[in-house]
Amino acid sequence: MDVIDRAGVEHETTGTISGFYTLVLANTFYSGIKASYGKITRMDVVVSMPDLVARQWGDTPQAIGRHVIEDAVIERYRAGRLSHRQVGEALGLDYWRTEGFLKERGVPLNYSASDLEADAATLEKILPRS
Repeated sequence: MDVIDRAGVEHETTGTISGFYTLVLANTFYSGIKASYGKITRMDVVVSMPDLVARQWGDTPQAIGRHVIEDAVIERYRAGRLSHRQVGEALGLDYWRTEGFLKERGVPLNYSASDLEADAATLEKILPRS
């Protein structure tokens, strides 16, 4: 079975071998990894798992890949390892669609009381009250 990415590059999956499904998540979504010169790069990731587990995410390699990536970025965001912007980059979403994506999945905003205080202090410096 092959997967063809957005650029038209064909990537091979190994399909079912001994009850395992190997999926190539190749150049389909942004990885969110930035090179030192500031451009977003892409990364190929291979995931092997039992067929029954893989099929819980979807019926096609594209659907499975999308759901695996979504679940991974949600968990990294919840752990404070990815920012809102990085979630959007990884999923190819703009700010508002990222907001909707997180809200639909019941993911709370990573914004603490100390974040609010820091933002208020910054605003006070930028826009002092007269």
